[in-house]
Amino acid sequence: MWATGTGWPDSVAWLRQFARTIAGGDAHARARAELSYARNQQDWHGQPVRAHEVVGLADGPIARLSRLYARAWVMVREDFDAVGGFHAFVAEGLREHCGLVDADLAEVAWIMSLVTASAEPRVPFFADAPSALDRQYHEQSKYFAFRGPDQAADDSTGGEQGRASLPVSGRTVRLPRPDASGVDGPSLPDVLLRRRSRHGRYVGSFSLDALGSLLFFSAAVTGSAPLPGDQPAKLVRSHPSGGGRYPIRLLLYCHQVAGVPRGLYLYDPDRHALDELSREDLSERLLPTSMWLDPRLPPPKATGRIDAAACPLWVFSVADLTYQRLAYGLRSYRLVLVECGHLAQNLALLAAWQGRDCIGLGGYFDDAVNEVLGVDGVTSSVLYIHLVGDVEPVR
Repeated sequence: MWATGTGWPDSVAWLRQFARTIAGGDAHARARAELSYARNQQDWHGQPVRAHEVVGLADGPIARLSRLYARAWVMVREDFDAVGGFHAFVAEGLREHCGLVDADLAEVAWIMSLVTASAEPRVPFFADAPSALDRQYHEQSKYFAFRGPDQAADDSTGGEQGRASLPVSGRTVRLPRPDASGVDGPSLPDVLLRRRSRHGRYVGSFSLDALGSLLFFSAAVTGSAPLPGDQPAKLVRSHPSGGGRYPIRLLLYCHQVAGVPRGLYLYDPDRHALDELSREDLSERLLPTSMWLDPRLPPPKATGRIDAAACPLWVFSVADLTYQRLAYGLRSYRLVLVECGHLAQNLALLAAWQGRDCIGLGGYFDDAVNEVLGVDGVTSSVLYIHLVGDVEPVR
């Protein structure tokens, strides 16, 4: 943060991207960092003060290295490809001047991201007092009539300001657009009665038409709404969103979808298309990200473990938190969670309408999932995971 002159969200995002790059996708560095941080939070939170003192030494090697990085960062921070080169540049300097190997670099970067993202050591998870973070947030994010304009939505944050950058490959899969007038299927009451969270072994495959229908009716741009005066009409989708901003984006891991190479994709609701992020088989990396899915862990509840090794479709609801916060301040996190629920219900009902099984997972190791998907967990983060397929009982 001191070297680059960026704010804390950008610093955390950079540290985690650096750790992923240096570790080469190996999650062990993150796991070691979380363990080290949990064991000695007080000491780690004292490190920034000591680092300030070291950087403040005008002729010290770390201070000189810091100034060098700051100048280089100014030149590359707007260029995603150049930032990747900057990672290598920083790593080489730290190897040479500090004697660190890549595993250490990744671990330290993860630890410092945890410290930077938390103002102080974390409180006990179930602590319930006025100082508890959830109680504080609920009180601080309440609307009050006397606050007036101070709490009004900021409509000046138009465009894509605050959206997290995702490195799409340039390859796109166009999805079939269903003809809503000719759609036949079970009635809405039947679908509502059929919808269940299914446990078991997720198997099967998806056709391109089925995936197109699932995404179009649940998340695509489906029309427009007029605005007063000469303002252009606002594009809308089948689920509501605070201010019509739609901070939730869908990332999909397509494991077995006809016509879609196995890999990770970003859904574009305007074009009704998938933008490829990676053609990596993520199934083995995704299983350890949840206590429900990891075969090495006992299931959290009597309903049993979920076997997702062959699940044909994973859907991740990813929130651009900074993007929504620019417009709604402290209220934005409430709006993001509510929107995530609207979208989740759409996905669940559409899956039931198609005769497929579906379950939404809220139990996952946040930064483990974020790391696999390549999001930083601060400016942008996974809020919900859906598995969609055909369930077989696990014996």
